[in-house]
Amino acid sequence: MEEFVQGTACDDKPFPDYPAETTAPLAADDGVPFPSYEEPVAEPAPATEVIPVAAEPAPAAAEPITAAAAPAEAESAPEVIPEDPAPEVTPEEPAAEAAPEEPAGPSPLEEVQKLIYAHNATVIAQIKRVKEKDDNVGKLAKQLDAYRAGFAENSFKAIALNVIAYREDCLKALRDLAEREMTEEEAKKYIKYLFMDFEDLLTNLGIEDDGERWLYNKVNINAAPPVPLKELTLPEVTYPTLAEKVLTSWEDVQAYLQESEALILEVMKTNAVLDAVLAQCVARTAVYEKGLYQVVLYPVVRKLIASCQKTTEQCLAAIKALAESDGKATYFALLEGVVADMDEILVLCGVTVECDLPDVYTAPKHKMMRTVKTEDPAQNGMVAKRYCDCYLMGDKVIYPAKVEVYKA
Repeated sequence: MEEFVQGTACDDKPFPDYPAETTAPLAADDGVPFPSYEEPVAEPAPATEVIPVAAEPAPAAAEPITAAAAPAEAESAPEVIPEDPAPEVTPEEPAAEAAPEEPAGPSPLEEVQKLIYAHNATVIAQIKRVKEKDDNVGKLAKQLDAYRAGFAENSFKAIALNVIAYREDCLKALRDLAEREMTEEEAKKYIKYLFMDFEDLLTNLGIEDDGERWLYNKVNINAAPPVPLKELTLPEVTYPTLAEKVLTSWEDVQAYLQESEALILEVMKTNAVLDAVLAQCVARTAVYEKGLYQVVLYPVVRKLIASCQKTTEQCLAAIKALAESDGKATYFALLEGVVADMDEILVLCGVTVECDLPDVYTAPKHKMMRTVKTEDPAQNGMVAKRYCDCYLMGDKVIYPAKVEVYKA
């Protein structure tokens, strides 16, 4: 930093001789004002108190030193001109903040994304449709399995329940007959009811005679057994394939996606193997049902028909012979014969008859019809009276014993 030294001249002219302690501003001969100094003019300014020149900005109260008031030594040095402070540069706004131009349309990437999304939606919809079809086939298979498992039981159960009801009517008639007398006319009437009720039993089970043959649910029970199905031969299915292509434009991409969607639809429709298996499953089920009827169920139906024909013939013969025989004894014998036949049919249906049940009320083998008051606490919960037997198919009670129970 340059120092201001007394004795130099501005424009080669000496300064006037001012008093040492003056505070008035000094002026050059040419009238250019200079800043005032607090030190005497005769003594040089201490080195520690150097007055800055244009390199440092002047205080706000002082005026800047111009080139006309610069020391003589400054002429040999390059002229130092204080630069104006750099104007504040306002940062330009980012280009993104400027009003963008309206795009002409979606970008190619967006177009491809739309195509792919639409393609995926179509594929998912078709897969869902096939999945629903598979689920339906699975449900049908489960229903067929359940049907097979319960087919025999349900078929025999329908026959067994009707036979049980008829058997119990006969047993009730036997119990009532033991406590009463019967005239010839009463015997004739009840014998007629006996075989007529048997015929109603067959009708309720769907067994009928069309004049030429016996039918069970409109099917000839004496028909030849069904022919087993041949082994399933699955059809050969050739599925279309999607050829590889070179895509050079968005139109090619769109066309390729549409072609793949059409291929997927075609494959989804081509369920020849699945349809063949399903059809074979249904056909085998039909054969299974017919075979089961032929081998297991029809013998029971034939036994019922034979028993009904025998009972009808015996009843008609007994009615003609009542004048020469005891009507009560004849009717009693006919009832016992029918009960024996019903027992054989129930065995064929897989039904067990429990006649000797415990005297204590036990569910589900007992069904309480009413309660009987008793003063004896020891009789509480005991069976007071039993109206029928208990019938089981396997380990399941299909017809509980109807009883009256003591209640203390």
